[in-house]
Amino acid sequence: MSAVADDPRKTLLEAGARLAVQAGGLRDLTLPLLTQVAGVSEAEFDAAFASLDDFRRQLLRHMMDVVRAEVLATAAGFGRPGFERLWHTVEAFLDANLRHPAMRRLAYEMRTDPVAIELLRQRMAGYAMVFKTELAALDRPNPAGAARLATAMIVEAAKAEHETGHANAEVRRALYAFLKAYAG
Repeated sequence: MSAVADDPRKTLLEAGARLAVQAGGLRDLTLPLLTQVAGVSEAEFDAAFASLDDFRRQLLRHMMDVVRAEVLATAAGFGRPGFERLWHTVEAFLDANLRHPAMRRLAYEMRTDPVAIELLRQRMAGYAMVFKTELAALDRPNPAGAARLATAMIVEAAKAEHETGHANAEVRRALYAFLKAYAG
């Protein structure tokens, strides 16, 4: 193990996140570039990941885990279901997407990768399931369908903000109004 990295896997993922937001993203990523930026050897990379494609997939998973953890930490700060908890977790998701632009960029770059597509599908289904539980606790009609539609709106809001690189007050107000009208 190199002196620079106590955990080569973590170091490589952190380097990948930095590289993902640079011009060109990770599409043309090479192993020598990644290991140089991470300060680890190619042997350490080989011990941590099966291939560059595997690395990209694991990087996407890692970044999505970071965002999910931030959202769950926000939700945990509210005791009972209610619109306030629901809205604050939505804002936490949007803010986390802005703090971690590499995730959205990598998801876009990997939009044709079947493994990444399945990962994204599973994560969105997970968010919709949590949203459904919140809506059911609020005794809202059609919680499963509403949760799926709300999740799609939230993801679209995150994409819009990613494009500009900052929170979009107009989009957030519209999203708030939609959610408040249904769940508030």
